[in-house]
Amino acid sequence: MGRIWRSVVMFLACISMASAACGERGGPGYRGPDGRCVSWKTIAAVCGHPPETRCTAEQEADGAREVGGLQHQARQTRRPEDRANAARGAALGLMGAGATLAAEAATVADNEAASIDPETIRVLDGDTIEVGAERKRVRLIGFNAPETNGATCERERDLGLQASRRLSSLIASEPAELQLVPCACRAGTEGTQACNYGRACGILKVDGVDVSKTLIRERLAVPFVCGKTRCPPTPRPWCS
Repeated sequence: MGRIWRSVVMFLACISMASAACGERGGPGYRGPDGRCVSWKTIAAVCGHPPETRCTAEQEADGAREVGGLQHQARQTRRPEDRANAARGAALGLMGAGATLAAEAATVADNEAASIDPETIRVLDGDTIEVGAERKRVRLIGFNAPETNGATCERERDLGLQASRRLSSLIASEPAELQLVPCACRAGTEGTQACNYGRACGILKVDGVDVSKTLIRERLAVPFVCGKTRCPPTPRPWCS
C-alpha cells in the first residue's frame, strides 16, 4: 500500500511541474526538465499505468525523447517509400485515365460502320473473317455457322464448307461494310484470350444486308444472340 501511495505522490509531483498550457487537467501532458511537453500517452508507455516509483521526471523526459526519436526514425524510414508509392499511384492513375480515354475513343471508332475492300477480307469459316494487312480476326455476331476444322460430324463439316463458300461469294458480289462492336465479355477482358479467344466482334453487311440474315435464311447458320457480358450455350444442331 505504501509503495502504491509513493507512486501516486511521485506521479502528482511530476504533473505539478507542468505549466498552465501543459499539465492542467485535460491538457496534453506535463512539461519535463528540458522544457518539452511530455504527453500522457508517453508517460503511460514509459512509466506504466499507474507509474512505478522508479519513474522520475528525468526518466520520463528521456523516454519521451526515445519514443519521439523512434517515431521520427520510422517516419524517415517510410518517407522515401511513401513518396515512391505516391508517385506510382499517381502514374497508375494517369495510366488508368489514359486507358479509359483510349478505350472510349476506340469504342466510338469501332461502333462506326466503315466500307471495306473485299480484297482485304479473308474468310476463315462461315462466321469468322480476317481483315486488313494486320489480319485482324473478327467473329461476326448474331449467328453461328457450322464448324469445319472442329466439326463433330461429317454433315456439320459439309455445311461448314458451304457456309464459308457462301460468305466468300457474298463478300465478292457487292460492296461490304464492317462495323466493329463490343464483344459479350466481362469488363477488362476485351482483346484477350479470355474474351472470344482474342478476336474482335463485328457485323458484316453486304449491299446493306447483314450476312447473318442471309446465311440463316439459307439454313447455313442458326441464330446466336449474346447478352452484354455473356453468351448462351453455342447452338450446334447439325449432328443431332
